[in-house]
Amino acid sequence: MEKKIVFRPIWEMELIISGAIIIGLFQLPQLADQSFEAMMPHVSNQSFWLPFMAYYLAKLSINGLIGAFLLHFTVRSLWVAVLGLQEVFPGSVDLSKTDLGVIAKRFFESRRVDLDELRLKLDHFASLIFSVLFMMIIVLLMLAAYVAMAALLAAIIRKIGATIPFSTLFIGIGGTLYVSASAISVLGALLDKWLTKDETRLKQYPRLVSTTYTCHLIAYYMFFAFLISPIATALRSKVSAKGFIAWSFILAAMIIFPFMLSKKMKSRKYDSYIFMPVESAPQLLDTACYDNLRKPGDPVNVPSIQADIILAGKGPIRLFMPLFVLRNNQLMLELCPDLKPFHTEGSYKSSLMEDLPLEERVTNVKNALECTKKLFHITLDDDQINSDGFLFTHHHLTKKGGLLLYLSTAQLTAGQHTLNIKIKNRTRKGDEEEIFFIPFWFEP
Repeated sequence: MEKKIVFRPIWEMELIISGAIIIGLFQLPQLADQSFEAMMPHVSNQSFWLPFMAYYLAKLSINGLIGAFLLHFTVRSLWVAVLGLQEVFPGSVDLSKTDLGVIAKRFFESRRVDLDELRLKLDHFASLIFSVLFMMIIVLLMLAAYVAMAALLAAIIRKIGATIPFSTLFIGIGGTLYVSASAISVLGALLDKWLTKDETRLKQYPRLVSTTYTCHLIAYYMFFAFLISPIATALRSKVSAKGFIAWSFILAAMIIFPFMLSKKMKSRKYDSYIFMPVESAPQLLDTACYDNLRKPGDPVNVPSIQADIILAGKGPIRLFMPLFVLRNNQLMLELCPDLKPFHTEGSYKSSLMEDLPLEERVTNVKNALECTKKLFHITLDDDQINSDGFLFTHHHLTKKGGLLLYLSTAQLTAGQHTLNIKIKNRTRKGDEEEIFFIPFWFEP
């Protein structure tokens, strides 16, 4: 009597949920990228590592979830296909009823896959995917906890009065925490292996036994094993050590590789307009330089004006020039050694100048503005622009900090005009000057 295949009632719901979640998860990488890009202008070399690590771990987690749900959807779909095949064609495969040649029949017979066995393997594998993924997510949460702890300790040490840069403290403390936890775990494993190699040693060296137990206890909490161990021990009891390590590396690669590939692909552009300029030029209209043409939500990383067509009677030209603390803070301190900051770096509660007299506060603002103006040189149709009207501001659409300058259109004639902006920048290669051209049309 042939065995009847009973369809599990949950597989349809599994596929529907996996498909819906995959669609939702594909929106998260772009959201994470936009959040990180929006934060970047506000962080300096001192505070860069904390948001970067948060972004890095978030992207790894998102990629892991996307990869796991895609893999689960694929495997479960194949499992449903095998179920359907067995339902429509019950019984085993009979190669004798095919028109294959003798050699082909022998070949396929030697590689025949039992559908019942394949169905069970696919079912077990699909059920295993999220267990291993959960372990990887817990590892990422552990790293996030180390990052938060390192940032907190670095901030406390800096608050006490240490002059060591925050980034150096952050990396040093985080690395020390992880290396210490790894060393304790390895020590416990080595001692355990040495003691259990000869059972008489367990009674002969009670202090080493106690030390080994302590190492396991510390590693248990430092590596979040209290969350991982139920799954890890279950897998280790069913899967060989080599298989367990192999699958862990495969899933880790599924999490890390897409992230590294996306970062590599993001730095490249693809088109075949080989005779169209890439760098800023007077004859190139870059939509990023115009508020009315820029894609909503895109960051303002270049100087910009309100529109590519300026109409008379609609007010002056509003020129915004973004500031990047990663490359401007140190350069401004070198240009103006006596410059005083208005608040502490990163998170702050209040202004450092709130208790100063009004006149002194205004003087400090003027000094900061004069120093910031040294970073910019602006011309309109080869005529230098008077920079006395500079104002500190945050961009009205993106909230990025920078300078605002209103340019009168009273002397402009009808036709095309070009703003030329040179900006001093500090990069890893050294100091350099970026040049931006913003062409626009003036209509009287």
